[in-house]
Amino acid sequence: MRRLRMDFQPLFMAGYSLRKRDASHWENSVKPSVVPRKNPVCSVCGFVAETKGGLIHADEVWSFPEPPKVFLTDVRPLCVYCHEAKDFGDLLRRIREGKAKASMASTVMEHYCRINACSRDDFDEDVKAAFAIRDEVEKRYGWGFKWLKGEPEVEYGRWDRPADTPRLTDAEKRQIKLAFAGRDEPITVGSTTFKTHASAIRWLQSIKLDERAKFVAAIVATVEEEREDDEVMSERDEGIQFES
Repeated sequence: MRRLRMDFQPLFMAGYSLRKRDASHWENSVKPSVVPRKNPVCSVCGFVAETKGGLIHADEVWSFPEPPKVFLTDVRPLCVYCHEAKDFGDLLRRIREGKAKASMASTVMEHYCRINACSRDDFDEDVKAAFAIRDEVEKRYGWGFKWLKGEPEVEYGRWDRPADTPRLTDAEKRQIKLAFAGRDEPITVGSTTFKTHASAIRWLQSIKLDERAKFVAAIVATVEEEREDDEVMSERDEGIQFES
């Protein structure tokens, strides 16, 4: 039994990871609950990132019981090398595409063999087995499932966004984007400062609905007041004369 196992994601899962599906919820809630800011620990090899928290990733663990069901069963802390070993198939793809250094493959292989006390031949066999399992899942769910048979039914379980903090509506996002349009300066509401519309949207999606509505209204009101002040100043600077 391997301490560190390879687990290659089927192709139809592209875009369905919680990290990509809901970035604001991931960054503000899920990841901090798994990877603390101080001294995060890899759940497999025990490495402690005392100085650089980025060396520990939040890794999603999935199960594929039967088509079209897909379940997120766990989110765990993994060090960079354990994470790359677990997703070694994806690392190979990124190396082919020039998005990762070729030397990373041998580094990860050595880490895998050390953690599992296995040989290079064992590593190669595990890679083949992981690809075979991935292919079996894809075949069971249907080749090209995402495109030919509809969307997989993904359940994020306890890791999903709470009902009282849903994602912003399209109308709310448009309001925020319009508020930041043409601005070079950040927007400050109370003690909270937003540098860009994207940062504002991410933060707003992390707070509950009753507070969110107040902040959206405050952002819009703040920008409108600033624009009105700018118009008054512009009129004054242009020396517009008003009849008495």
